[in-house]
Amino acid sequence: MTKKITIVSHDMLWPFKGGGAVRIIWIVKTLLEKGYNISLIAPILNENEFINHFKLKKTLKIYNLGNIHRFQKGKEFLYIKLGFKIFINLLKVDSNIVYAHNIVSAFPSFIFTRIKKIDLVYDIDDITMGLSKFKLIKKYGPLIEYYVAKKSEKLITMSKSLANFLINKGVKNKFLIAPHGVDFKIFNNQHQKRKNWILYMGGMESHDGVDLIPSAAKIVLKNYPDYKFVFVGDGSQLEKLKHEVKKYGLEKSFIFYSWVNQDKLAEIVNKAKIGLVTHHYSLACDIALVLKGLEYMACGLAVIAPNLKGMVEEIGENNQRGLIFETSNYEDLSEKINLVIKNYKENDVGEKFVRRNHDWMVISKKISNYILS
Repeated sequence: MTKKITIVSHDMLWPFKGGGAVRIIWIVKTLLEKGYNISLIAPILNENEFINHFKLKKTLKIYNLGNIHRFQKGKEFLYIKLGFKIFINLLKVDSNIVYAHNIVSAFPSFIFTRIKKIDLVYDIDDITMGLSKFKLIKKYGPLIEYYVAKKSEKLITMSKSLANFLINKGVKNKFLIAPHGVDFKIFNNQHQKRKNWILYMGGMESHDGVDLIPSAAKIVLKNYPDYKFVFVGDGSQLEKLKHEVKKYGLEKSFIFYSWVNQDKLAEIVNKAKIGLVTHHYSLACDIALVLKGLEYMACGLAVIAPNLKGMVEEIGENNQRGLIFETSNYEDLSEKINLVIKNYKENDVGEKFVRRNHDWMVISKKISNYILS
């Protein structure tokens, strides 16, 4: 029987925002290159730009979910709407395998695949409902994620930490552990003269911990006033972040960019010396292996990250590829930044590690082969 594969994502794929979107695009490209019939259900603002930018085969069938993305306000309610739209579009698709990325896509896909009696491949990055600001969803929502994981025919996790966590929750499926990767055609160490920049890139939601950075910066800048804190991205906490920067009188030491394309992003990363990951603890963040950390390392940045399980897995238990600070502790964050500045050198160890273990070309083939197996 010819494999007809449907890829489902709740992440905005064009213009894309976040590591999940990058993951989906690589999987779609790889499966298309293998010659399979692929249907894609996802939010995309401009289909022609999306296809042309990534040089995707015209055989790709797109079912566009419109302008819905996870950086909008009231996203829990948007996700309910998105779930209905995903299910309706699944009914239009001729498919015998469904791959769904994270629970927002996986739950409607799970219902559809049970009705149609076809396989579901559930790729789970984190415990998404553990991020909700609503206590009931935060408490009981993850139970749905565990249930779908138990019942899916195939399961992919992004980290060993997440796989172990799910096993402890009674998930007995065989796992494929497939972390995020790096596109080395874009993110690579250009070995140029760097600026005194400390970089944060990506989403700026409450769980991302960007609120720690102004307080840490106030301490760091007393010792190193020539350094700048550079932000690339957007989110619900951006205006609050700017307010804190203004309150501390640090406006001249902070630079803000909105979302930029990947080439521009790589250019900015290569100008910086230090890359920050600042997540607070949550079910989702504790076991996540963060894409920005890998892209920092690929470009040779010194990485500073919280002592969450996924980040320790990424950085190394003995700080081989960066420095770990105590989660949510801005004083410890400032101490680690000061230490890196004082002893600064490019992150050769991290760069070599990422090249060995996190090449999207390799990882996307691994995921695609697993979907097809």
